[in-house]
Formats: sequence, C-alpha cells, structure tokens
Amino acid sequence: MQRISVIGCPGAGKSVFSAKLHRITKLPLINLDSIYHDPNGSYKTDKNNWNKKIEVATSGSKWIIDGDFNDTFKARFEASDTIIFLDFPTYICLYHAILRRLNYRFNSRPEMPKNWKERLPLEFVGYILTYRKNELPKTHKQINKWNNHKNVLIFRNQKQADEYLQSLKTSQLR
Repeated sequence: MQRISVIGCPGAGKSVFSAKLHRITKLPLINLDSIYHDPNGSYKTDKNNWNKKIEVATSGSKWIIDGDFNDTFKARFEASDTIIFLDFPTYICLYHAILRRLNYRFNSRPEMPKNWKERLPLEFVGYILTYRKNELPKTHKQINKWNNHKNVLIFRNQKQADEYLQSLKTSQLR
C-alpha cells in the first residue's frame, strides 16, 4: 500500500481520514482541494493545467491523494494500488459539511490555501443531497473497473473507517 486514492462525498471526512492515514503510514499526503482552490491556479477553468497537476501528483512512487474530483478518477485509479471509498450516508456528509463551515468560519482548514474562506453555498448543499443519486453510480462504475486489479476498500460508516486505521496502527506495532 504505497499509492492510495481516498474518495467520497463532500463531508464524508476524506481529509480527516487521509491525515490520520498519513500519520500512520508516513506516506506523502496530497489534498486535491488545496490544489483546486489555490488562488494562484486557474484549475476551475483551465482543465489542461488541472490535468497536469494530477499527472504530477500521481507520478510519485508513494502518496495518499484525497478528493472526490471524479474527473481525476481514471488517472488516480490507474496509478493507485489502493482505492478507499468513504461511502457514508448523506445525513452524515451534510452534518460534517455544516460542522466544517462552523468550525472554520474564522480561519482556513489545514489542508486549504492560507486565506481560504469556508463557505456552504446552497448549490454545494444540493450536490451533497443529490450525491447518492447523481454521483454514486459514476463512482461505482469507476471503482468496478479496478476492483479485480486494485485493493478496493469501501467503508460505509465512521466505525469501519476507524477500525481500519486502528488495524493499521496495530499491525505496525508488531
């Protein structure tokens, strides 16, 4: 397990999970949100530049890349040896997104650009609420392409994710 993609609905806890995984494995951590929302980049409009950033990110021999930008799945999954999908219920993702907005209303999240202002626009709430209907089928389709060739882990709740991280910690102590 040297190249790990962590995906899931916004608010699932990808960045928190990935940070914990990073502390356990010591693998370099790349947060796609920090790249995508970089004020010096134009990744929202310049897809070539965005694709180059993804290419550079996946070219390393060891990494954890967290983010659910499904336009990056093909490149990331090809390069990954492990895909971790946080497939949490919608209400949990929405709850986490609201908490994140409240917790970081005065400062930036650790994984975000320095002057990032945490927001929760209605369209983002709508995206979370419709994720299971609109995005989940696409995500499953992408994951299923790699299911026989990669280590694919799907966690449906926080307890499963936490137990996995604990098992990694425990196995490193042996």
